[in-house]
Amino acid sequence: MIDSYNTPIRWLQFGFTQGLSPIMAALIVSDGIVHKQQNLNLFLATLDSQKAFDVVHHMILMEKLFYELPPDIWRVVQDLYTNMSSKIKWNSHLSKQFSIKQGVRQGGVLSTHLYKLYINELPEELERRGLGLNIGLDYCGSPLCADDIVFNDDR
Repeated sequence: MIDSYNTPIRWLQFGFTQGLSPIMAALIVSDGIVHKQQNLNLFLATLDSQKAFDVVHHMILMEKLFYELPPDIWRVVQDLYTNMSSKIKWNSHLSKQFSIKQGVRQGGVLSTHLYKLYINELPEELERRGLGLNIGLDYCGSPLCADDIVFNDDR
């Protein structure tokens, strides 16, 4: 599995990750809410990046994967995403072929792993900016489930 190569998927990515469950992310958020009830001000935001898989830029993805995957696997993924094209079939009509320059394949076995590697730095960036849940003195971060994220600003 791609998740097990050089750089691990960040611990806050609960969706489509072996041994983790979105329920674990919900537990972190629930505990954060219960802890915050002592303080009346709680600013919690949830973000569903609809169509997030559709906007993955292929060149950026390949650059990130270059440092994460062994060369032979990187070349296979590069071949899958180089010169991608598609046609649309509507009833009995077939469109002209068009190029696909961005996005991971919908329903593809590797797609969730590729997307998670693409956004792998997001939890660290949110932590650097002080966004995320704290329970007591423990930083619990901003849990992600694929393209869904929860964060709050304690400042």
